[in-house]
Amino acid sequence: APFFTDLSMKWFYKANFKQQIPEYLGNFISDICSQHKMKNPKIGIITDGGPNAFTYGHTKNDARIILTSGMFDILTPEEIKAVVAHEIGHAVHYDMALMTMAQLVPLILYYIYEVFIESVDGDEDSSKLAVIGIVAYVFYIISQYIILWLSRTREYYADEFSYQTTKNPNAMQTALIKVGFGLSIATSS
Repeated sequence: APFFTDLSMKWFYKANFKQQIPEYLGNFISDICSQHKMKNPKIGIITDGGPNAFTYGHTKNDARIILTSGMFDILTPEEIKAVVAHEIGHAVHYDMALMTMAQLVPLILYYIYEVFIESVDGDEDSSKLAVIGIVAYVFYIISQYIILWLSRTREYYADEFSYQTTKNPNAMQTALIKVGFGLSIATSS
């Protein structure tokens, strides 16, 4: 739930949802949101040198975007716009709800596996339950790979949204390189 995630972002990561973002970014976000008939997402800033950005929420109208201060330290304004457009792309495409629903499938399959395996007590009927449990576990493993594929696909669509919005694919490419390099520096120090 976004409310509880907001609380954890504030408590554990000291996210500031009231911090002023640069004017160019505020205008950019407002333009995208008006084009896609959505409310402006709440923007939270975490004071952290590691560059990172992510989105959460239920729908595009209650989306939250978290940015670290490290993003503003190493990215140009055009690169920041590309990253934020990518995150808004997740909201526009309802990726948060889609991935939540998709991840229920392996969760349910694993629960079925646990229940049926726990029911096995050695008689003939319980061996049938074990087979059902094992089949559920096999589908659980398969579903995990499907979730990985779906997750990557959603990232590609968010990248495409960023390109379509900014008309600047190089900004997203250089931002990804800088973020990747920045994360390796942040974790090694």
